[in-house]
Formats: sequence, structure tokens, C-alpha cells
Amino acid sequence: KLIALGGMIFGIWLRILPAILTDFPINDGGLFYVILRQIDEGNFRLPMTIPYNGLDIPFMYPPLAFYLTSGIHHLFSIDFLDLLIWMPALASALTMFAFYDLARTLLKSEYEAGLAVAVFALIPRALTWLLMGGGLTRSFGELFLILATRHIYSTFATGRKKHLILAICFSSLVVLSHPEAMVHTIGIALLLWLFTSRNLQGVKQ
Repeated sequence: KLIALGGMIFGIWLRILPAILTDFPINDGGLFYVILRQIDEGNFRLPMTIPYNGLDIPFMYPPLAFYLTSGIHHLFSIDFLDLLIWMPALASALTMFAFYDLARTLLKSEYEAGLAVAVFALIPRALTWLLMGGGLTRSFGELFLILATRHIYSTFATGRKKHLILAICFSSLVVLSHPEAMVHTIGIALLLWLFTSRNLQGVKQ
């Protein structure tokens, strides 16, 4: 547990630090800022197009992260720029807890789960890709993907309805968060079924 605790604390710090050091969303944050303003000006109606860099870009993105951010903006009067910096960092930090739960479930060993968390904390792609401006949606997609994977596996391994319901809920949140994470979740579900539950019950689940 000490290894897991150390890995989680270090991983959370790595994910929060960029938000502390910057005052503007990294990379494509400008586009996501415009999207949030468009949703806000439309009273939470999703726009057809996004005016950006002289173009009208068709809006075809899952809406959950945008609605959540807009809701927090209205409830607590927090500026969209600050939310674009901190929302990805906080969602990414939560993935550390979700990943530890997944690793412990899969590996059935506190020691091995701790090592897995320590490695996950340092994977560059698990940091940069989730923290830049577009991380507003990627970070939530990653978080719900990990949570869905944990309960998809438990559904196949135990057959308990509780895990099936949670797998459905988290998988639905993946679909509402990020398109690429949706594809990954489908692939992971198929792999877990292939290796853990290739029977009629598994097919039903």
C-alpha cells in the first residue's frame, strides 16, 4: 500500500502542477474556450458550428464535459479560462484513484497494484494528452473509461448485477465524454469478454 500511496501522491502532483504553473489553457484550449462561450451564449443549446480562426467548424463533440463546465461556471461564477486549466487537471488526478482500484481488481495483489500505479503515474501520454486544452473532454473520457473497465471486468468475473449496472453507467458516460475513449472502451470490453467470459452468460452480459 505504501508504494501505491506514493505513486498516487506523485501522480496527482504531476497532474496538478501544470495547472498551478500556467495562466492559460495549453495548446488547443482556445478552441474549447470558444465552444464553451457558444454554449453559454446559446443558453446551453449546442451550436451547429464553431467560429474559430476564420472558419465555421461543425460541432460534432460529445457534450458532457462542456455542460458540466458550463454548469460550474454559472453556479460558482468561475471564469471559463480557469475551468479549462483546472477541470482537466482534477479529472486527470481522479484517474489515479480509479486506476488503482482497477489494478487491484485485475491483479488481486496490493503490491503489484502499487507498482502498476507508480508506472501509470509516469506515463507521459497519460499526462500531457489529458492536461492540454482538449483535455477537458479527454480527461473525463479517460476517467470513465477506467471506471467502466473495472466494472466490465467484474461483471464477467462475478456475474453480479451491481457491476453490470455500473459498467453500463460508466460506459454511457464515456460515450457522452469523448469519441476516441468510446472506441477504446468497446475494444477493452471485447478483449475482457474474450479472456474471461466466453460463454452464453458472457454474451448476454
